[in-house]
Amino acid sequence: MWYVIQTMSGQEEACMELCRKRLGEGNCELFVPRYIAKRHYQKGWHDKELVLFPGYFFADTGEIEKIVETVRGIPQFSRVLKSAGEVAPVTREEQAFLEDLMDEDHVVRHSEGFLVGDQVYIMDGPLRNWRGRILDVDLFGRMTPMEVGFSAVARVTEEEFQAILERNREITKEDVGQRVPDGISNGSSDGTLSNGMPPNGMNFDGKKVRIITGIFQGMAGELIYVDEKKDEWAVRLPLFGEEPSRVVFRRKEITL
Repeated sequence: MWYVIQTMSGQEEACMELCRKRLGEGNCELFVPRYIAKRHYQKGWHDKELVLFPGYFFADTGEIEKIVETVRGIPQFSRVLKSAGEVAPVTREEQAFLEDLMDEDHVVRHSEGFLVGDQVYIMDGPLRNWRGRILDVDLFGRMTPMEVGFSAVARVTEEEFQAILERNREITKEDVGQRVPDGISNGSSDGTLSNGMPPNGMNFDGKKVRIITGIFQGMAGELIYVDEKKDEWAVRLPLFGEEPSRVVFRRKEITL
Protein backbone atom coordinates (compact mmCIF):
# COMPACT_ATOMS: atom_id res chain seq x y z
CA MET A 1 0.00 0.00 0.00
CA TRP A 2 1.14 3.52 -0.76
CA TYR A 3 1.35 6.18 1.94
CA VAL A 4 2.22 9.84 1.49
CA ILE A 5 4.73 11.68 3.67
CA GLN A 6 4.66 15.46 3.68
CA THR A 7 7.86 17.46 4.07
CA MET A 8 9.27 20.82 3.03
CA SER A 9 9.17 21.62 -0.68
CA GLY A 10 12.63 21.11 -2.13
CA GLN A 11 13.59 18.72 0.69
CA GLU A 12 11.80 15.63 -0.63
CA GLU A 13 14.92 13.70 -1.62
CA ALA A 14 16.94 14.66 1.48
CA CYS A 15 14.11 13.79 3.84
CA MET A 16 13.43 10.52 2.06
CA GLU A 17 17.09 9.48 2.21
CA LEU A 18 17.30 10.32 5.92
CA CYS A 19 14.14 8.31 6.52
CA ARG A 20 15.59 5.40 4.55
CA LYS A 21 18.79 5.39 6.60
CA ARG A 22 16.91 5.40 9.89
CA LEU A 23 14.59 2.62 8.78
CA GLY A 24 17.44 0.35 7.72
CA GLU A 25 16.86 -2.77 5.66
CA GLY A 26 13.28 -3.88 5.26
CA ASN A 27 10.33 -4.35 2.97
CA CYS A 28 9.57 -0.65 2.64
CA GLU A 29 10.11 1.20 -0.65
CA LEU A 30 10.44 4.98 -0.52
CA PHE A 31 10.24 7.09 -3.66
CA VAL A 32 9.74 10.62 -4.94
CA PRO A 33 7.43 10.70 -7.99
CA ARG A 34 8.93 12.75 -10.82
CA TYR A 35 8.06 13.87 -14.34
CA ILE A 36 10.03 14.75 -17.46
CA ALA A 37 9.78 18.32 -18.73
CA LYS A 38 11.35 19.82 -21.84
CA ARG A 39 13.61 22.85 -21.35
CA HIS A 40 15.25 24.87 -24.14
CA TYR A 41 18.84 25.95 -23.56
CA GLN A 42 22.20 25.76 -25.32
CA LYS A 43 20.37 25.97 -28.66
CA GLY A 44 18.43 22.76 -28.11
CA TRP A 45 15.71 20.96 -26.18
CA HIS A 46 16.70 18.92 -23.15
CA ASP A 47 14.87 16.61 -20.76
CA LYS A 48 14.70 17.80 -17.17
CA GLU A 49 13.43 15.64 -14.32
CA LEU A 50 11.25 17.50 -11.82
CA VAL A 51 9.32 16.55 -8.67
CA LEU A 52 5.74 15.64 -9.51
CA PHE A 53 4.33 16.56 -6.08
CA PRO A 54 6.55 19.21 -4.44
CA GLY A 55 6.64 18.68 -0.69
CA TYR A 56 5.76 14.97 -0.73
CA PHE A 57 7.39 11.57 -1.01
CA PHE A 58 5.80 8.12 -0.94
CA ALA A 59 6.20 4.90 1.01
CA ASP A 60 5.13 1.52 -0.33
CA THR A 61 4.82 -0.56 2.83
CA GLY A 62 2.60 -2.79 4.91
CA GLU A 63 4.23 -1.54 8.13
CA ILE A 64 3.32 2.13 8.25
CA GLU A 65 3.83 2.30 12.04
CA LYS A 66 7.60 2.18 11.52
CA ILE A 67 7.39 5.06 9.05
CA VAL A 68 5.28 7.14 11.44
CA GLU A 69 7.81 6.71 14.26
CA THR A 70 10.76 7.40 11.96
CA VAL A 71 9.50 10.65 10.46
CA ARG A 72 8.76 12.07 13.90
CA GLY A 73 12.47 12.26 14.58
CA ILE A 74 13.51 13.85 11.28
CA PRO A 75 14.62 17.53 11.58
CA GLN A 76 12.80 18.58 8.41
CA PHE A 77 9.11 19.06 8.97
CA SER A 78 7.49 15.79 7.96
CA ARG A 79 4.35 13.80 8.69
CA VAL A 80 2.40 10.93 7.22
CA LEU A 81 -0.85 12.19 5.73
CA LYS A 82 -4.06 11.16 7.48
CA SER A 83 -7.68 10.63 6.50
CA ALA A 84 -10.39 11.42 9.09
CA GLY A 85 -7.68 11.76 11.71
CA GLU A 86 -6.17 8.33 11.01
CA VAL A 87 -3.02 7.42 9.10
CA ALA A 88 -4.32 5.88 5.89
CA PRO A 89 -2.93 4.79 2.52
CA VAL A 90 -3.93 6.45 -0.72
CA THR A 91 -7.05 4.84 -2.15
CA ARG A 92 -6.86 2.04 -4.68
CA GLU A 93 -8.22 4.42 -7.31
CA GLU A 94 -5.54 7.02 -6.53
CA GLN A 95 -2.76 4.43 -6.66
CA ALA A 96 -4.06 2.94 -9.91
CA PHE A 97 -4.24 6.42 -11.46
CA LEU A 98 -0.63 7.21 -10.54
CA GLU A 99 0.65 3.79 -11.58
CA ASP A 100 -0.98 4.33 -14.97
CA LEU A 101 0.93 7.59 -15.42
CA MET A 102 4.31 6.56 -14.01
CA ASP A 103 6.84 4.04 -15.28
CA GLU A 104 8.67 1.46 -13.16
CA ASP A 105 11.03 4.19 -11.91
CA HIS A 106 8.09 6.31 -10.70
CA VAL A 107 8.66 8.85 -13.48
CA VAL A 108 5.94 10.34 -15.70
CA ARG A 109 7.50 10.44 -19.14
CA HIS A 110 6.99 13.32 -21.53
CA SER A 111 3.80 13.40 -23.62
CA GLU A 112 3.30 14.81 -27.09
CA GLY A 113 0.15 16.03 -28.77
CA PHE A 114 -1.49 18.87 -30.65
CA LEU A 115 -4.20 21.47 -30.19
CA VAL A 116 -7.40 21.91 -32.15
CA GLY A 117 -8.38 25.38 -31.07
CA ASP A 118 -7.90 25.26 -27.28
CA GLN A 119 -8.55 21.52 -26.97
CA VAL A 120 -5.54 19.29 -26.26
CA TYR A 121 -5.21 15.87 -27.91
CA ILE A 122 -2.46 13.49 -26.83
CA MET A 123 -0.70 11.39 -29.48
CA ASP A 124 1.96 9.67 -27.38
CA GLY A 125 3.00 9.38 -23.74
CA PRO A 126 1.34 8.68 -20.37
CA LEU A 127 -1.28 11.40 -20.86
CA ARG A 128 -2.97 9.48 -23.68
CA ASN A 129 -6.02 8.94 -21.47
CA TRP A 130 -6.00 12.44 -20.02
CA ARG A 131 -6.45 15.90 -21.47
CA GLY A 132 -4.54 19.02 -20.57
CA ARG A 133 -1.13 19.93 -19.22
CA ILE A 134 -2.18 20.77 -15.68
CA LEU A 135 -4.27 18.11 -14.02
CA ASP A 136 -6.30 18.93 -10.93
CA VAL A 137 -6.79 15.52 -9.40
CA ASP A 138 -8.54 14.35 -6.25
CA LEU A 139 -5.54 12.99 -4.34
CA PHE A 140 -4.63 12.87 -0.67
CA GLY A 141 -8.18 13.91 0.26
CA ARG A 142 -8.01 17.23 -1.59
CA MET A 143 -7.86 18.63 -5.12
CA THR A 144 -4.16 18.56 -5.95
CA PRO A 145 -2.67 20.37 -8.97
CA MET A 146 -0.29 18.10 -10.88
CA GLU A 147 1.91 19.42 -13.66
CA VAL A 148 3.33 16.97 -16.15
CA GLY A 149 5.45 17.37 -19.28
CA PHE A 150 3.61 18.03 -22.53
CA SER A 151 4.67 19.42 -25.92
CA ALA A 152 2.32 20.52 -28.70
CA VAL A 153 3.66 19.71 -32.17
CA ALA A 154 0.99 21.82 -33.88
CA ARG A 155 -2.01 24.04 -33.32
CA VAL A 156 -4.80 24.15 -35.89
CA THR A 157 -8.37 25.34 -36.11
CA GLU A 158 -11.30 22.92 -36.14
CA GLU A 159 -11.78 23.60 -39.86
CA GLU A 160 -8.10 22.91 -40.62
CA PHE A 161 -8.16 19.65 -38.70
CA GLN A 162 -11.33 18.48 -40.44
CA ALA A 163 -9.61 19.16 -43.77
CA ILE A 164 -6.65 17.01 -42.65
CA LEU A 165 -9.00 14.17 -41.72
CA GLU A 166 -10.89 14.34 -45.00
CA ARG A 167 -7.70 14.43 -47.07
CA ASN A 168 -6.37 11.32 -45.31
CA ARG A 169 -9.65 9.45 -45.72
CA GLU A 170 -9.76 10.15 -49.43
CA ILE A 171 -6.18 9.04 -50.00
CA THR A 172 -6.40 5.84 -47.97
CA LYS A 173 -10.00 4.65 -48.33
CA GLU A 174 -8.94 1.93 -50.80
CA ASP A 175 -5.53 1.27 -49.27
CA VAL A 176 -6.35 -0.71 -46.13
CA GLY A 177 -6.65 -4.41 -45.53
CA GLN A 178 -3.19 -5.91 -45.18
CA ARG A 179 -3.23 -7.90 -41.96
CA VAL A 180 -0.42 -7.85 -39.44
CA PRO A 181 0.65 -11.36 -38.34
CA ASP A 182 -0.96 -12.59 -35.12
CA GLY A 183 0.99 -12.99 -31.91
CA ILE A 184 2.97 -9.77 -32.09
CA SER A 185 4.66 -8.66 -28.89
CA ASN A 186 8.05 -7.31 -27.91
CA GLY A 187 8.67 -9.12 -24.66
CA SER A 188 11.12 -11.84 -25.70
CA SER A 189 14.42 -12.13 -23.89
CA ASP A 190 16.52 -11.63 -27.03
CA GLY A 191 14.83 -8.32 -27.88
CA THR A 192 12.87 -9.65 -30.87
CA LEU A 193 9.14 -9.93 -31.34
CA SER A 194 7.44 -13.27 -30.67
CA ASN A 195 7.13 -13.87 -34.41
CA GLY A 196 10.84 -13.21 -34.99
CA MET A 197 10.47 -9.58 -36.02
CA PRO A 198 12.81 -7.04 -34.43
CA PRO A 199 11.23 -4.42 -32.12
CA ASN A 200 10.73 -0.70 -32.78
CA GLY A 201 8.57 -1.29 -35.87
CA MET A 202 11.40 -2.12 -38.30
CA ASN A 203 9.35 -4.81 -40.07
CA PHE A 204 5.97 -3.11 -39.94
CA ASP A 205 6.43 -0.66 -42.83
CA GLY A 206 3.51 -0.88 -45.22
CA LYS A 207 1.17 -2.71 -42.82
CA LYS A 208 -1.99 -0.61 -42.98
CA VAL A 209 -4.40 -0.04 -40.12
CA ARG A 210 -7.57 2.00 -39.85
CA ILE A 211 -8.60 3.96 -36.76
CA ILE A 212 -12.17 3.09 -35.75
CA THR A 213 -12.83 5.41 -32.80
CA GLY A 214 -11.87 8.79 -31.37
CA ILE A 215 -10.81 11.99 -33.07
CA PHE A 216 -8.86 10.05 -35.76
CA GLN A 217 -11.81 7.79 -36.63
CA GLY A 218 -11.78 6.88 -40.32
CA MET A 219 -8.11 7.72 -40.85
CA ALA A 220 -5.56 5.12 -41.95
CA GLY A 221 -1.83 4.83 -41.45
CA GLU A 222 1.13 2.49 -41.18
CA LEU A 223 1.72 0.32 -38.11
CA ILE A 224 5.28 0.92 -36.89
CA TYR A 225 5.50 -0.53 -33.36
CA VAL A 226 3.58 -2.92 -31.10
CA ASP A 227 3.79 -3.63 -27.39
CA GLU A 228 0.99 -6.04 -26.53
CA LYS A 229 1.85 -6.07 -22.83
CA LYS A 230 1.27 -2.30 -22.58
CA ASP A 231 -1.44 -2.41 -25.27
CA GLU A 232 0.43 0.18 -27.35
CA TRP A 233 -0.01 0.17 -31.13
CA ALA A 234 1.98 2.99 -32.71
CA VAL A 235 0.77 4.19 -36.10
CA ARG A 236 2.35 6.66 -38.52
CA LEU A 237 -0.32 9.16 -39.62
CA PRO A 238 -0.01 12.01 -42.15
CA LEU A 239 -1.13 14.95 -40.01
CA PHE A 240 1.03 18.06 -39.92
CA GLY A 241 3.68 19.05 -42.43
CA GLU A 242 5.66 16.68 -44.62
CA GLU A 243 6.74 14.26 -41.89
CA PRO A 244 4.08 11.79 -40.61
CA SER A 245 3.24 11.89 -36.90
CA ARG A 246 3.57 8.93 -34.51
CA VAL A 247 0.30 8.28 -32.72
CA VAL A 248 -0.19 5.51 -30.15
CA PHE A 249 -3.50 3.65 -29.93
CA ARG A 250 -4.98 0.79 -27.98
CA ARG A 251 -5.83 -2.40 -29.87
CA LYS A 252 -9.58 -1.77 -29.62
CA GLU A 253 -9.14 1.61 -31.35
CA ILE A 254 -7.77 0.19 -34.62
CA THR A 255 -8.58 -2.48 -37.16
CA LEU A 256 -5.78 -4.38 -38.86
